[in-house]
Amino acid sequence: MERDNNFYQQYFNILSEIERIKIVKFLKPLHKDLGPKYPSLQTPADIHTYPELREFVHRIQNVFVEFSRTRGLTKQYNINKCWSVFKKGTYRTWHTHPTNFSMVYYLDNPDNLGTIFKKEDQIISTQAPQNSLIIFPSSISHSAPVSKKSRYSIAIDFVESDTKQKEFEFSFVFMGQAIMRYDTPPDILKEINQTYEKLISKKKIPSWESHLIGKVKKEHSLYWGSSNETKHKKHNFLSQKVLDFFKSRVSHFVEWNKIKEYKCMINSVWVNEMKEGEYNPVHIHSGDIPSGLSSVLILKLPKSYGKEYARSDRPTNGQLQLLGNSSGQFCKTEYNPTVREGDFFLFPYDMRHGVYPFRGKGKRRTLGANFDVDYDPYEGGSGIK
Repeated sequence: MERDNNFYQQYFNILSEIERIKIVKFLKPLHKDLGPKYPSLQTPADIHTYPELREFVHRIQNVFVEFSRTRGLTKQYNINKCWSVFKKGTYRTWHTHPTNFSMVYYLDNPDNLGTIFKKEDQIISTQAPQNSLIIFPSSISHSAPVSKKSRYSIAIDFVESDTKQKEFEFSFVFMGQAIMRYDTPPDILKEINQTYEKLISKKKIPSWESHLIGKVKKEHSLYWGSSNETKHKKHNFLSQKVLDFFKSRVSHFVEWNKIKEYKCMINSVWVNEMKEGEYNPVHIHSGDIPSGLSSVLILKLPKSYGKEYARSDRPTNGQLQLLGNSSGQFCKTEYNPTVREGDFFLFPYDMRHGVYPFRGKGKRRTLGANFDVDYDPYEGGSGIK
């Protein structure tokens, strides 16, 4: 979700609540008094290099790519500095940055007051809910808002890539398979959860455990469109709006892979509701035809995945893992994303994937869906730019 204005743009729901709280706890002890030039407590300006903020940096980089696209920016921009600020007080500190674009992420913002700007002798105030961010040109004078409440924010500066390092033109050719990660609109996410919960309460939803490989007690079908009715009769509990959401993302995936002629059919949709100790072993998917796309939509997450038995610096409890089919030098074959509710992953049928068990109370609810994609790999091609 985003809000576009003449000179700034806002984006919302950047992290899951678990991720946000984790970063707050990590950053708070790092704030220090850096001297009279800095009226607020701040962290070092290189926190974007910290492993603990790796997923946060990934998210904001994706946001900036979207910002560049909507603004028609053709140049490449990289993070120059990234630091966190603690502020409490009724003072303003007008300043600019010697960079191209600045971003402020509102990490802990109890009064929802956003950055204020001074532009052509006009003061412009913004509203900024917690877990949102704003992007604007660094040359515009700005300040943190006046507030008596304590607040934490993260500032990020972007600069144009050093063209001196780019001595020749090049294009990027990717010879592996793609994974696409999409945000699910809040109304779609809410509707799917409500549909599933209503069907479960009325016991009017087919059990699906016998058709799946997961070691999960509660697995139920929301859609079966396969021509193979020996497995189950066709059924659909999803609205056209939800089905259209799936179709639009599948079309985007296929066309992004430069496949122009294809036919797509929703084969099946189901829900996995995992409890402590349950898991999905590594597996692949299939439909009525060999080619197609698998998917995982994160519907609900537990508050915690529980304590790791060992190596807490490399957590795996409850984690989704995707394993690529490519091999060789410089090849990345494993993807373990930090997920949030609403994340929708699309990937090819033959890409191996699984989910690790977690410990403790709560439920990990996900939706899986298979989409048959009929295309000619020789005519359609699969090159990615």
